[in-house]
Amino acid sequence: MLHLLPGAKERTFKEFETLFVQAGFAAFKLICRVYNYWVIELLKNVNNSPQ
Repeated sequence: MLHLLPGAKERTFKEFETLFVQAGFAAFKLICRVYNYWVIELLKNVNNSPQ
């Protein structure tokens, strides 16, 4: 996908961490990493969720 989308880039886990915090997630955990694929668990912040 990176070569199909102009301006696309690979992200480090630290960049993902910043993105998750800014998006309002309460917690996240790297579950599994195989080759270039990551499975990341995200938990939403129930205090900031819309009603």
